[in-house]
Amino acid sequence: MFQENDLRISFTSDMWTLDTEVTLKIFEDFSIATKALTITIDNGANQVAAMRLLSTALKTNLQMDFNVIRCGAHTIALVVNSGLKSFQKVIDKV
Repeated sequence: MFQENDLRISFTSDMWTLDTEVTLKIFEDFSIATKALTITIDNGANQVAAMRLLSTALKTNLQMDFNVIRCGAHTIALVVNSGLKSFQKVIDKV
């Protein structure tokens, strides 16, 4: 189905552990590696590192540009939670 057209596919990922080789294998098993356009991830260090490696692998092996996008809502949540830490004593009293 996907192999027969010029469509590109965008993905999201929210896994506790993420292995670049596993993700690439899934892409290959479903014959969608050359269709992959972007993936949106949270800001977990494991996801960022894995997707950087996957992007490099797709570029090197298949000459595919693969974009990694960090979730804006997750980024905002991290900023808000970080800011709330300075008010933690007040919050605990309520």
